[in-house]
Amino acid sequence: MKRKTTLWLTLSIIMILGITQVSACSHGKGGSLDSVNQCTQYVQQKLNLSSDYPDAKNWHTYLINNNFHTVSEPSIGAVVVFQPSFSTGIDQTNGHVGIVQSVETVNDGNDWQISVRGANQRPIGTELDAGCTDVNTLPYLPYPKSRGGIEYFIR
Repeated sequence: MKRKTTLWLTLSIIMILGITQVSACSHGKGGSLDSVNQCTQYVQQKLNLSSDYPDAKNWHTYLINNNFHTVSEPSIGAVVVFQPSFSTGIDQTNGHVGIVQSVETVNDGNDWQISVRGANQRPIGTELDAGCTDVNTLPYLPYPKSRGGIEYFIR
């Protein structure tokens, strides 16, 4: 019961405050010494993409070269690329990349609210997926549909 209450409390805080930090998502092929896999590694392995992936902030060209194209709206299963400029909760050097799990239109249709599945997101996940051991799905605070610093890609 304590674990369930703790999980509920953690998710409630995330929903209220939004993600306070997404860990560094650098070009880490094997994870770091503390067994944390990178966000780029997770998406590359989950989608069986070429292994020459760059830092998250440079995924636009990488995804185009892997037969993806940009779309103007998030959708379930889309790859989402956050630039460091998106918010202070995104790694300010490397950005972040993940896979959209849910999409809602909120605030009278003006904002998006998405949840993103990925590796190396805070709090660090404990799920095993696509060979990564630190995967979770996190909700993001609503953000204006016109906000820059974020792109969505589908095949």
